[in-house]
Amino acid sequence: MNVPLRVLVVDDSENDMKLMLRELTYGGYDPAFERVDTAAAMAAALEKGRWDIVVTDCIMPRFSAQAVLALLKERRVHLPVVVVSGKIAEDVAAACIQAGAQDFVTKGEKGKLVAAVERALVRHAELSHSNAELQQFIEAASHHLVEPLRALLASSQHLAQRYRGKLDAEGDKAIAGIQEGALEMQTLMESLTEYARVGADGKPLACADCSSLLDLALVNLRKIVEENQAVVTHDDLPTLMADGPHLTLLFQHLVENGIKFRREEPPRIHVSAEHRQNKWIFCVRDNGMGIDPKEGERLFGIFERLHHPGEYPGVGMGLAIAKRIVECHGGRIWFESKPGAGSAFFFTLPMFIPSAPTKMESFKLSA
Repeated sequence: MNVPLRVLVVDDSENDMKLMLRELTYGGYDPAFERVDTAAAMAAALEKGRWDIVVTDCIMPRFSAQAVLALLKERRVHLPVVVVSGKIAEDVAAACIQAGAQDFVTKGEKGKLVAAVERALVRHAELSHSNAELQQFIEAASHHLVEPLRALLASSQHLAQRYRGKLDAEGDKAIAGIQEGALEMQTLMESLTEYARVGADGKPLACADCSSLLDLALVNLRKIVEENQAVVTHDDLPTLMADGPHLTLLFQHLVENGIKFRREEPPRIHVSAEHRQNKWIFCVRDNGMGIDPKEGERLFGIFERLHHPGEYPGVGMGLAIAKRIVECHGGRIWFESKPGAGSAFFFTLPMFIPSAPTKMESFKLSA
């Protein structure tokens, strides 16, 4: 009995598709399939159907394997991908593998496709299992550290209330150090859990009004905005396909960064968006202290701080979380700045791709 396999075939040739499905059938699979050859049709198929694997031609008149991989990343759909090509160009194959494809095979090589599909399914299952285990570990570690941290904070607060002024300066300083360390550990664990959760829930993207999401982020930042007399403005922002809560968090981290690293004058932050080709380019611009461009490599790293610990609040996770959110949406993030002249953080998000009806068919060998 053949193994059921739901295959999304991305190919402009129906004959090539039939040859691939025939090979899979002889290889022990019972493929249910749909063939698409445009981004819009693939987006519809991803939205309407559940798939086990994507098998895609490398280059097509209206689509390509690299565009397929970009669309999967944009839609946050985690599927194994096998790229099939008439001839193998090493640079193209390397680019596809780097972009997330599991395998790359040449059309017509008997048996190669089945082996590639089997490898891709196994690798994908192993990676999914590994990611799930990592997520569970971080959640469990965070959960089990909460109570000891609470006990440490409560004990240090009790010591401070009972013995403040009764000890010498060194004793008071030691108690204050315990409190600060426990609070920083709590913030660190919360930030690490937040980082791990980005993109891990697998929720489908939905229409998101970016202006409304920015307004929500500013509600969350009301205290720091008022304390710093910050002025935050924005243009009309687009509605696009996104994870609303995470996009709110993205705006929140970037605006907070502009407020935190301020100069003497009140912070002024402006958020704008520009449409270019198939994406939106957002800009969060501030009038803060600026950043040395040489720090670009480490600015978005986990636990990276450009200042001494204690000089500014935080544990160095805000921009790392922002980068992860953008990349999980299929975009990229960067900055332009120089010391003393403010900073501009740019990030891209793909445009909305309309969907259309889709239908999955079963492939049967002809007599």
